[in-house]
Amino acid sequence: RRLLEEALRRRISTVVSTVTRDEQQQLLREWFANEENDDAFEDDKVVAAWLEQKTDRVEELFDAWKAKVEAENMVQHVSSASDDALLAALQSLSPERREQLLSSLQ
Repeated sequence: RRLLEEALRRRISTVVSTVTRDEQQQLLREWFANEENDDAFEDDKVVAAWLEQKTDRVEELFDAWKAKVEAENMVQHVSSASDDALLAALQSLSPERREQLLSSLQ
């Protein structure tokens, strides 16, 4: 279990370098609790089996978390950007992507 958790912790740290071990542990517990009985999180064999047997699901959970973190970071950057910076960013997009983005805002 520890080896599998450590590998996942390293991946989490590559996304958010400031995340603490406690925050990593809480995130792993949340992912596990979404799939299994939260009380079983203390059972090393159960968690190890979950990490080994549900690698695709763990990957989905990681990817969803990573996308959420990236979106939150983008919101912080965009909300503090000047109008000129936002306009320049929109103009750098392809016409199709710009239209797609603008239509989703309406």
